Amino acid sequence: MAEDQDKTGISVTVTSGDDCRRSLAIEVARERFLAEKEKALKDIAASVAIPGFRKGKAPREAVMRRYGDEVHQEAIKSVLPGAYAHAVAEHQLQ
Repeated sequence: MAEDQDKTGISVTVTSGDDCRRSLAIEVARERFLAEKEKALKDIAASVAIPGFRKGKAPREAVMRRYGDEVHQEAIKSVLPGAYAHAVAEHQLQ
């Protein structure tokens, strides 16, 4: 088992399995994830229309109330590929 914590805010735990298999546990720093979530919120807020507000002009709280799950999923989609690539490269996995 190997664990790596670096300045990118990504912590990786590698566990050896049978044969040549490895399991990765990747943890992203809260600050990094919240930054991606904020970016996803701005992107979604700019494109949705909420009754009572002009398109792209709804308050942040109204967008989160209505589209919170989508914002969270978009943040995960944004963070995951980079974190995975970092883990594979850092531990020289194939």
